[in-house]
Amino acid sequence: MATNLEILQEQEQVLIAVRETAGEIPGIARYWQNLEEAYARAQISVSRRDELAAVAQESTRQMNADLAAGQDALRALRQYLRAELGVHAPELLRYGVKPARQRKRA
Repeated sequence: MATNLEILQEQEQVLIAVRETAGEIPGIARYWQNLEEAYARAQISVSRRDELAAVAQESTRQMNADLAAGQDALRALRQYLRAELGVHAPELLRYGVKPARQRKRA
C-alpha cells in the first residue's frame, strides 16, 4: 500500500506530464482539472495534519510537564502533612497518606 507521500508524488508526476501534453489529447481538460483540485486539497490537508501533529506534540509535552509539577507539589504537601501531623497520625489517610505503623515493643 502506498504512503500518502507516494500518492501525492504520483499525482504530481502525472499532473506535470499532463500540463506538458494537454494540447495533444482532446477532452483531457475535465479530468486534468479534477486531479488538479484534488491534489491541491490533499496538499492542504497534509499541511494541516502536520500542523496539528506539531500542536499535539507540544500539548503532550506541556501536559507531561504540568503533571510532573503537580506530582512534585503533591509529594511536598504530603511530606509537610507528615511533619505537621506526625507520621503515625490516622488523619493522614484523608490525604492519601498511609500512616506509619507503630512498633510493638517487647
